[in-house]
Amino acid sequence: MNAISVIDSFFFLFFTIFLICVLFIDPFGLLLESWPPAFIQEALTKYAEYCDPLYASGVLWHKVLIAIEVFIYPPFIITCLAALYRGISRSPWVKIPSLVLFILVWYSYAVIIAHNFFGEDPDQLGTQQPMVWWSAYFMFLVAPPLFVVRTYTATYENEFDPLKKLQ
Repeated sequence: MNAISVIDSFFFLFFTIFLICVLFIDPFGLLLESWPPAFIQEALTKYAEYCDPLYASGVLWHKVLIAIEVFIYPPFIITCLAALYRGISRSPWVKIPSLVLFILVWYSYAVIIAHNFFGEDPDQLGTQQPMVWWSAYFMFLVAPPLFVVRTYTATYENEFDPLKKLQ
């Protein structure tokens, strides 16, 4: 396996885990009664009590961010997975979707980080366990911009370049 395929394997694994989280874990934040399954709800309740009370708070603005994650992220994640499966060098069309996903993720996390760590009322900050919170969300903040760099620095096969026609 060469270095490029190892990097792409990492991204494929990351986006697979990301998709699973978006479909099976994030809906808990919407406080739905029937989804996710009970054993996942119990684990997430313990996690929220210990490290991320904002996650299960039911605050409207946070529910909106979660709804965006649940309904808008999956097509972009699946697009990234398809490009990785097909091969980045044969998928120049993934540049824009990867950039959009990166912007959406960072926007959501910017709002959540501002609330959790810089809120106006110290008694209502979102987490009492900041290191656990950062360890849980670190890869979701780092991998999307790295994937954008990967897609914009890749060498593409048969990519249309209008400047080549002028030469």
